[in-house]
Amino acid sequence: MDDRRQKTNSEKLRVVVMGSPGVGKSQMISTLISKQNVSGLPHNIKDYYQHTFDDKGGSINLEILDTEGDQCYPGLRRLTIATGDAFILMYAINDRESFHELNYYRGMIEERNGLGKTPIMVVANKVDMKLVREVPDRNTTEDIVTKDWEHMFMSASALDDVSVNEVFRELVRQSKAVYKERFPCTEPRRMTTPKSLLKHLRDKYKLRKQNSM
Repeated sequence: MDDRRQKTNSEKLRVVVMGSPGVGKSQMISTLISKQNVSGLPHNIKDYYQHTFDDKGGSINLEILDTEGDQCYPGLRRLTIATGDAFILMYAINDRESFHELNYYRGMIEERNGLGKTPIMVVANKVDMKLVREVPDRNTTEDIVTKDWEHMFMSASALDDVSVNEVFRELVRQSKAVYKERFPCTEPRRMTTPKSLLKHLRDKYKLRKQNSM
């Protein structure tokens, strides 16, 4: 019973989605879970979801926290960050200020968790609105995110379901690499033949060869 509970807990990953109001945080979560069986956690906070995410034949239980509703509750946001395992920082390509505000969210994560080994994915959302882009082109922002900040980066459209699964897949894989003790390798081990059996087969083959001469 205890072993089963420990295994279940080790397969959970808490993902916190952060960004300015209106960048598409809630839409991205809705797009991800729209065809899945989603249930709210017992304390009945609407922006707190559970979702089973499949990757490489295995599954991981995601607890996704949408920070859209805690703008007026700094204490709740600090608690959310402190208990987060991985983070999605989102901005909208048609809102320049939303990109600049990512530094504010990065500062909050650094204060509570540190940035060094914390899995962070920066998402450039609303690529479906590229005709009204305000943020510099993708190459420029990607260089800032991946080289200067050393975070992962991906462009997406939460509304049109472009790269939504890929965002979570890459974040999950990075998280598994960071939290190795919680997510042991589940790939099947290659079968090997014991040395004693190999020696027995070689001796048997030699004996048979000698008798046939």
